[in-house]
Amino acid sequence: MAATPDAFKAPPPETAYADAPELLYEAAQLTRYSTRLTTGEDGPDKEREYRLRRAAHADRFALLADDLSPNSPTAEHAEHEAARTARDLAAWDRDHPEDVAGPYGPTSPELGRTVRAYVRQEYAAWKAGTEK
Repeated sequence: MAATPDAFKAPPPETAYADAPELLYEAAQLTRYSTRLTTGEDGPDKEREYRLRRAAHADRFALLADDLSPNSPTAEHAEHEAARTARDLAAWDRDHPEDVAGPYGPTSPELGRTVRAYVRQEYAAWKAGTEK
């Protein structure tokens, strides 16, 4: 039997999202992005950034909801939304592998079972790239 690779250790949320905007500010920015993408004001190059930021926002919100009200319907809904937007980003990146910024692609066995780890990897790599 082949050896199973060690599970990928995503940056912890406090590292991946250290410089992320406040949740309410980011929600407003995501609304603006969505509108601009829908109307064609922003080109396809912004589509991946929107998906990444939306997935990171959902992940951050789910973490906050779980901290504030564990096992509540709100926390459960936030977990589902975080997983859904993470899968959306991973699907985009499978179709556009040139957009992957981190060391592991969305189908890497190193990622293990959580696609939210992939979002943290990609958000940290994206932030590092935008700060150069």
